[in-house]
Amino acid sequence: MPQTFSSGPTQSQQVLQYLQRNIGTAQYSNWQTSRATFWSFINYPAAGQNVFNFLGFSTGGAAPTNLQYTNMQNAGALAQQFLLIKALRTSYYLSTAQNLLDCPLVGGVASDTTNPAADFLYGFCQAGYLTFSIGAKPFVQIPRPFLYAPPGDGGTKLTAAFGASGTTAGTVFTGFNTLVAHADLNRNENNSYLTDPNIFLEAQQAFSVSIGYDSGAIPLIASAKFTNNFFIGVALDGILYRPVQ
Repeated sequence: MPQTFSSGPTQSQQVLQYLQRNIGTAQYSNWQTSRATFWSFINYPAAGQNVFNFLGFSTGGAAPTNLQYTNMQNAGALAQQFLLIKALRTSYYLSTAQNLLDCPLVGGVASDTTNPAADFLYGFCQAGYLTFSIGAKPFVQIPRPFLYAPPGDGGTKLTAAFGASGTTAGTVFTGFNTLVAHADLNRNENNSYLTDPNIFLEAQQAFSVSIGYDSGAIPLIASAKFTNNFFIGVALDGILYRPVQ
């Protein structure tokens, strides 16, 4: 049966007591604890899709199952180790280099297809819901997860001035590149989604994490920037209990 533990000074004692009840008296020389994060990234197709399932595949050494995509050793379950989940995060990455501040104009006109901010401001980030389940029972459900459970990784904030440069052909600007309004997920570490009470995930216990769009798949807006290279992901962050390695 999945367990939850409230935050506070008694948390470690609660976990220890639970382990003792289920696997006997703890032998400290045989167990160790460490900070751990388990992540999973999936390609976001240009047309979008209704459901994205995370942490359900394991590392295999080749794309799309190397460590860039996931560090899960077992698909949908931990091995012989326990995880006290303290935070849940969503994020993204680009598999090819892109200048997210550069927005080439099309026929002298700005287009959302070349403006990465569009997807964050009124695209897939503004919809959907995340469900974290253990077995068949949902434990966490978050609306608009990319907003309410952001990376919170303390990443650098970039601010740029507006500007433009290019050439003209008659009365139409061509070859234009311009700096436009920039948008990103919230990276302030104080805005992380904390699971309180904490969730205790047992060894070999089946779990699943998904992001669904029941209203329908949401296509990528900045298709010129993101098609075939845009990956969305989920990470579970907490304290790992495992046998001494």
